[in-house]
Amino acid sequence: MDDRYPGLISLVNITRAVAEGRTGLKACEIMTRSFLTIYSEEQIFEAIKLLGKTGASLLVVLDNGALRGFITPRNLIEALTPP
Repeated sequence: MDDRYPGLISLVNITRAVAEGRTGLKACEIMTRSFLTIYSEEQIFEAIKLLGKTGASLLVVLDNGALRGFITPRNLIEALTPP
């Protein structure tokens, strides 16, 4: 296992491991190693298109190659609807 690359753990990863009875695993054993990214300077419309095209539930936001945060469909809805 190559620990040089980052990964993400979602509720789906955890639920799958628990359902399979694999509760004694390390985080690196259930994390998703490939994930969609978007640069922080991209327009919000690009995030909407990317999530819509892929059906992904999460985008990793990068700023100068470093993790800056995450965008979810809920974040987009909240950003685009008035309080």
